[in-house]
Amino acid sequence: PAAAIEEARVKEQVKAGLIGEVEFENFNLGRYEDKKTFALPLRNMFLIALASYYGDVVVLGSTAEDVFLDGSERFMRSMEFALKIAWQTQLGIDGKTVKVDTAFKGLDKRNLVNLYTSLGDKRKRLNGLAINTMSCYQPEYFGVADDYMECMNCMSCLRKYTSLVAEGYELTNLQQFGLSMYIQREMIVERLNSGELIQPKWFKKAVLDILG
Repeated sequence: PAAAIEEARVKEQVKAGLIGEVEFENFNLGRYEDKKTFALPLRNMFLIALASYYGDVVVLGSTAEDVFLDGSERFMRSMEFALKIAWQTQLGIDGKTVKVDTAFKGLDKRNLVNLYTSLGDKRKRLNGLAINTMSCYQPEYFGVADDYMECMNCMSCLRKYTSLVAEGYELTNLQQFGLSMYIQREMIVERLNSGELIQPKWFKKAVLDILG
């Protein structure tokens, strides 16, 4: 179900003009994912290696908020070195050099939302991002690829919607209710105040705006 949801999301993004045409690979890394933390060791290594078959520039969407080491600049340069060895001219292989582009590494989610919405009608683009993107760890799934709902009950949903709210997005009543319940249950404000949870200043303001 998760793979079907992701594929449907990407197709909707293509249809909405958020991204160009894509080719789908049946490459199931989800079986290695930690079901409690959703961590997936070596994910970017596999994705970069696979992408290198399609070209010599791999654009990775790592952001300033990434906490896993396979999203670090050190890891990217190490991957470039490994691919340089693997893709050098040899029997049956025409040599090439692969570059890993991490253009978004210095930006957080709000920066990215601001960058995208500045290119057109801001309200329309904010609504489009809310509808046509999926960050949820555990979406509620109803049996067909496009029949699902974000849980509004995980940190990934909270990060997505705080970045939208910080740029002026107006939550639906259902979104606000779900996120408010999550914020209170997980004591997000208290953890921000104590320093246990480290986030940009805009994140806390957006959390308080969601709580009303």
